[in-house]
Amino acid sequence: MPKPTDTSEFLNELNGGAFANQISHALSEVAAGVVDHGKPGKITITLDFSQIGDSHQVKIKHKLAYKVPTKRGDQSENTAWTPRCTSEPAATFRCSRKTRPALHP
Repeated sequence: MPKPTDTSEFLNELNGGAFANQISHALSEVAAGVVDHGKPGKITITLDFSQIGDSHQVKIKHKLAYKVPTKRGDQSENTAWTPRCTSEPAATFRCSRKTRPALHP
């Protein structure tokens, strides 16, 4: 069985580290809105996987959406990024149908 993917490393490599920074920003904004206004907030992270041709690699499209509670409702933001199939090692994984995906070296 291959070594499981390091989640921290994976998130920090998506979009050159920008996606991890966006998640950090969203966590801070939503938590502050919840505390300041006593209303619920929400963060949604979506990872869509598709196989690259007949290879043992997958392409990952990632999206972050969040809702920050405000005094008179809420504020929403969505960010999405689709990696290119070419030279995007941060979003390319090697896998076998019998094993879990592993970070492509």
